[in-house]
Amino acid sequence: MQWSLCVATVLVTLLQICDPQFPQIMEQPRVLDSLRLANILMERPIEGPSIRKECRMLNSTEYQKIVNAINAAKLDTRVRPNVHDAYSFLHAHPEVNKGAHAGPAFLPYHRVLIFLYEKLLRIYDRDVSLCYWDTTVEPENMEWSAIWTPELYGNVQGTVTTGFARGWVTPIAVLNRAGEFVETAAYDPIFWFHHSYVDCLYERFRQRQKERGVEPMRDWPVEHGDSAHAPFAPMRIGSLRNIDGAQDFFSREIVRCEPLPVCTSDRECGDYMRCDRARQKCISDTLRPPAQVGGMWDSVENLVGSLWRSRLSALNDPLAESSFGFGNVFQQPELFQFSGLRNPRTRRMM
Repeated sequence: MQWSLCVATVLVTLLQICDPQFPQIMEQPRVLDSLRLANILMERPIEGPSIRKECRMLNSTEYQKIVNAINAAKLDTRVRPNVHDAYSFLHAHPEVNKGAHAGPAFLPYHRVLIFLYEKLLRIYDRDVSLCYWDTTVEPENMEWSAIWTPELYGNVQGTVTTGFARGWVTPIAVLNRAGEFVETAAYDPIFWFHHSYVDCLYERFRQRQKERGVEPMRDWPVEHGDSAHAPFAPMRIGSLRNIDGAQDFFSREIVRCEPLPVCTSDRECGDYMRCDRARQKCISDTLRPPAQVGGMWDSVENLVGSLWRSRLSALNDPLAESSFGFGNVFQQPELFQFSGLRNPRTRRMM
């Protein structure tokens, strides 16, 4: 009895020291599992438009809803190794992401990827919308940005030890940030905030095209480089093709990006930014050292003192079924032609 009590005491002590959120050894994703997950997400109901705000403009409750949903996906092991990483694996897999980078399919491909990621989060909270990270308001020295406080994304360099993704283990290694994105970056949740902003820029660009009489779905360059970037090339997510990510369906039904306010005071910029009154623009240099700021420094350093302690509720099992939703949106025939395509009907994937 005393021996058992001693072992239990040692284990409890070690667990308290390590405080692991996730296992230190992780199974590797399997591409067929990940594709099956994407197909399930395509067929799930569309819960409504995505009302996207800059992450720093959310109140603590709104931001915590997103955090809870992401952590719920990370802890959900019904797909190997977990729902979050199984889906993120699609962005890294060389046979799946051929049209994802370095060509005109980049924006439509990532639009679909973001849309399905948000549907994934809505498994755990049907009312959640992904926020976006506006990188144009960051200071020249990125470490001065309040985005890297424990309340938001956690530390910007090295092993992630603060913020809601602290201690995460990915299929590659312990989550580590080197200040840049690579193909495996989708395992880091800030990847999705970043691409949510890219998608907002894409939507702004599409609206300006329409104002100038250009139809975005037909505006595919004749010289599109690699064949993986052709408009009717397979996206390798379900039966989708690259051009499907450019459909007006997203503009009409899904993407709603709320811009940052034109500001005249700090109050209009939330808790993590200040107002550059000369430009009437919210900026995020609020962790700049006092010596660099002069009299503008306030008590922002107090933000660094706390950590998120997410407590997730029990999960139901919505992945077990598939229903109406995204899948049949793209079953309509093509009623358009591209100026750069001689035979647009040679576009079926398989």
